[in-house]
Amino acid sequence: MTFAGIPVPWTTREEWLKLRRDGIGASDVAAIVGLSPWAGPWHVWADKTGALETEETEPMLWGRLLEDAVIDEWSRREGRDVIFRSGLFRHVSEPWMMCTVDGLAVPRGATELAEVEAVVEVKLDSSRGWPDGPPPHYLCQVQWQMAVLGVPEARIVVLHQGRRLDVHEVAADPDDQRALADAARRFWVNHVEAGVVPPVDGSTTQVAARVWAEDDGETVEVDADVVAELARVREEIAALEARRDVLEGQLKASLGSAAVGAVGGEPVVTWRTQTRRQVDVRRLRAVRPDVAEEFMVERQ
Repeated sequence: MTFAGIPVPWTTREEWLKLRRDGIGASDVAAIVGLSPWAGPWHVWADKTGALETEETEPMLWGRLLEDAVIDEWSRREGRDVIFRSGLFRHVSEPWMMCTVDGLAVPRGATELAEVEAVVEVKLDSSRGWPDGPPPHYLCQVQWQMAVLGVPEARIVVLHQGRRLDVHEVAADPDDQRALADAARRFWVNHVEAGVVPPVDGSTTQVAARVWAEDDGETVEVDADVVAELARVREEIAALEARRDVLEGQLKASLGSAAVGAVGGEPVVTWRTQTRRQVDVRRLRAVRPDVAEEFMVERQ
């Protein structure tokens, strides 16, 4: 395969955020096709059209800060160099196809893009491992990166619980890449370029709350059927939660002081004593109002 990525230079994170709005990136694709656990099409549309300001979460921050350390150790173990860290690229013939890579693996001492052997994607994961392989949204991400760059392989380098490094090899899949490109192209043309809002999805509520963080005091007409269905769903949820509380109470009563409940000798439920420590805010305000006021924050 011939390297097909065109480097897009950037110097600051703000510049990078602006440039990536000019196309569909690897993490965007997973959201567009419904594989992302964090975002959906509406989220991507709001980001690309500038309606949504990108916020760096705590996990995102630490992922960025620890990325180089993970790559350095993988490079040492693998015997390869990694170039173009945090590199932004466009596809050579489809400029709206973009990706940011954590790095590109090359033979030791190589420096040219023509010598790239694999995409390197770093993940920090809180689980003990991935017995079934990388999650689908990560596979989607590296397939898109390989499609944009024309690279035959990817390495998902994951640090589990900050203590074990695993490496997953992923080969380019032309059928998957073609399907992803078709879905992303439709989204880019029909929604981003056309300025047409995509259908609402499960992530819309949180995204909309960020897009319209403050109300203007106005009144607008809304769909009466949606209002009625929402009221019905809320009632059903309340009924299910009430039933859940009853069932939990029955099990707790059956357990008594026991820690584990079994069915046919197989453990099915546990209820262990738990304790926690927390600040007594009311007492703190009474005894040290100055300290309480110093750490007071306002939330919407």
